[in-house]
Amino acid sequence: MNWTDEQKTAVDLRGKDLLVSAAAGSGKTAVLVERIIGLITDEKEPVGIDRLLVMTFTKAAAGEMRERISEALKERLRREPENRYLKMQYAMLPRAKIATIDSICSNLIKQNYQSLDLDPSFRVAEEGELRMIKNDIIRELLEEKYAGEDKAFSGLEESISGGGSDTRLYDMILKTYDFIRSYPFENVFFDKIYSETEKIMKNKPEELPWMKYIMKDISETLDEYAELLSAAEVMCKDPTGPEKYLEAIDEAGEILLRLRLCVGEGYEKLREEALISAQSFSRLKIIRKDSCDEELKEAVKSIRNDFKDAVKEIAEEYLALPYDVLCMSQRGSARIISSLVELVREFSKRFAEVKNDKNIVDFSDLEHMALRLLWRYDDNGELRTTELADRLSEEFYEILIDEYQDSNYVQEYLLKALSAERFGRPDVFVVGDVKQSIYRFRLAKPEIFTGKYYESLDYRKASGNPEETKIKVELNRNFRSKREVLSSVNSLFSRIMRKSLGGVEYDEAAVLRPGAQYPEELNEENLRNGFSPRTELLLVTGDKEPEDESVGDIGMREAEERLVADKIRQLMSLNDRDKAFKVRDKKTGDLRPLEYRDIVILMRSPASCAKEMVNSLSLSGIPAYAET
Repeated sequence: MNWTDEQKTAVDLRGKDLLVSAAAGSGKTAVLVERIIGLITDEKEPVGIDRLLVMTFTKAAAGEMRERISEALKERLRREPENRYLKMQYAMLPRAKIATIDSICSNLIKQNYQSLDLDPSFRVAEEGELRMIKNDIIRELLEEKYAGEDKAFSGLEESISGGGSDTRLYDMILKTYDFIRSYPFENVFFDKIYSETEKIMKNKPEELPWMKYIMKDISETLDEYAELLSAAEVMCKDPTGPEKYLEAIDEAGEILLRLRLCVGEGYEKLREEALISAQSFSRLKIIRKDSCDEELKEAVKSIRNDFKDAVKEIAEEYLALPYDVLCMSQRGSARIISSLVELVREFSKRFAEVKNDKNIVDFSDLEHMALRLLWRYDDNGELRTTELADRLSEEFYEILIDEYQDSNYVQEYLLKALSAERFGRPDVFVVGDVKQSIYRFRLAKPEIFTGKYYESLDYRKASGNPEETKIKVELNRNFRSKREVLSSVNSLFSRIMRKSLGGVEYDEAAVLRPGAQYPEELNEENLRNGFSPRTELLLVTGDKEPEDESVGDIGMREAEERLVADKIRQLMSLNDRDKAFKVRDKKTGDLRPLEYRDIVILMRSPASCAKEMVNSLSLSGIPAYAET
């Protein structure tokens, strides 16, 4: 295989903690497999597959990884059938530590259960069973609270449930519990929350992180509008621009300047100015149609109105409360938080007791029990790795982690315990792409990936610095999509993705670059038949909102289905197949007319609308099926 320089570096670089930022379609799995094969078959220092720890995100990914390594080893054995070392590695493959984090933790626990005072016959409980146990515990806990006279709990219940159903309070307890369990050392985290609520009770709002965050957010919003208003001014002064809007843009600029000056003067001053400013916008002057460029007019109007809405939001949402009311609200919130945390801590204690009685665990328990095996607090309260962790660190030559952008802090501490980095031997290889992090709702912490990304040095800059141990490699060549697709993706995300929105700057290092070669005659043939190679955006719009939202939604959906069917018929050109859209046949490499099986329709929520799409296409004579 012809590797790019970046791929070859990711495969061959040794003796470093290596982070590979692998964009979509960049061949990350192939690189990961080749690195493992390279380690196993290294001529100077071969590494037995039993000394590698490979963590994947799903069982399917672990199975695929194992299969690919198997195929690669079999190919080597075909070339070297007498190689006893390769035969031994192939024989050891079924026992190789290539698994999900849950499986790795489970095996660690089973091998060291005596250190946890755990019955080795434990089982991982089904989700339905766990849900019933949780509900029973919360119901019992809330009944006890209602029977007592706990004013803090009454405030919590009133704040969350409003005197109505307990459902929201149930959900809040479970969500808070899950959130806390995504961090290591649960009791330490509870104590930290209590400490923070004490600070909220005692300190002024401007001394606390939440107020600093709000002020920072307001400041960044104003900075963004400073750029937009400047651009709007340029558009107004354009010979074909909406010159009559210039006065309104100047007025907005003055409001912006006053607000920016007040940000540094504190909450009360900024609130006073924001309330005045929100009412200070004049009406836009009327501009006759065709008297200026319509696109420039709409762009300037949109910027000015968006800024007006932003100022209103700052005044009515961010700075809604007078300062004295804000201080009272802050103290009340601290009492509510303390009461919630107390409930969650008691829930956690009882949940653990029930699971222990039933000799069951959940997936979160596996990780936290593994943490207890690998970390301990010494007599001075300092966190230390255990003898088991130190021994495992010596056993593993390298730890390789796939989909690293979806890790959480519990998993990060497991990695730290198993790594030999603390002994001066970098041995961690992680691969992922923060742009593809989709599991924040499952409490993944993509900031772990971005933190390491920004503290690591690009491999080209590190080549002359052997002391540098944290290295990163960017795999941004896409071998899956055509240039036109990548160009559209880059055009969109370079405008909207920032470090503050998405965790990474969509800059030259992040943009997708074409890696696959497509024959030029493909585009030429399609152009002759009237098909542009550029990305098309097909929009279904309505002039006004219908009174019945459900009817309107169905109408829009049907319109979208018809639009998709019309586009497929156009591409297929059933009346004259010579004029159909052309694709390259994977097997023969020849150009051929598009077939129905070449077309895929991706949906955001297929479970709710895929069936209707299939039915609609079938009525249009287009064969289709759905996978949900």
